[in-house]
Amino acid sequence: MLPEYARPATIISSASLHRAHLPPHDTILGIATTQTTTSPHGSKTALKALHDEGEIPGGVGKSSPGGTILMSFALPDTPPESRSPQGLTITALHGVVEITNIKGNWTCAVYPGAGSSVQAQKQSGQGDGVEVEFGAFARAVDAAKGGKEVSEDEKELGSPRGALWDVAVVQALLTSNGEKVELEKILKA
Repeated sequence: MLPEYARPATIISSASLHRAHLPPHDTILGIATTQTTTSPHGSKTALKALHDEGEIPGGVGKSSPGGTILMSFALPDTPPESRSPQGLTITALHGVVEITNIKGNWTCAVYPGAGSSVQAQKQSGQGDGVEVEFGAFARAVDAAKGGKEVSEDEKELGSPRGALWDVAVVQALLTSNGEKVELEKILKA
């Protein structure tokens, strides 16, 4: 889901069970950080710093982009019209990605942060991800048999490396238990 340069390097999370019929976990709250640092952003402040510049890890104005990941499928027993939709919210340095699923129909919205180059977007459709991925896989096999290249749009869709990253992120989210998990260690295991 994330471009290669924005993939998390570490995850710290907590997984829990709120609804007995969804074991072992139905809710995950995680923090993800990347290995890269970014330039400072935001407005200047008149507040006096508590530390000298030399005490700030990475230097003044440098930070590791991080974000939160919240997934929950533990909907309460309330009337359907009062429930929040099931989904995934990823809060990142330059915006928020929110994916919701209501009765098999998904919506993906991107909300840019102020001053970022991220473009606001909203897409909706039916829950057909498996069919799309199988189709891309079949076209890739067909192209390989014919000695052809797959289209650029489908090169990353369902790639083995992309799937491995997805599984590593989910494994880290489920097993962190509040401890820092380095994704490279999972990928090399």
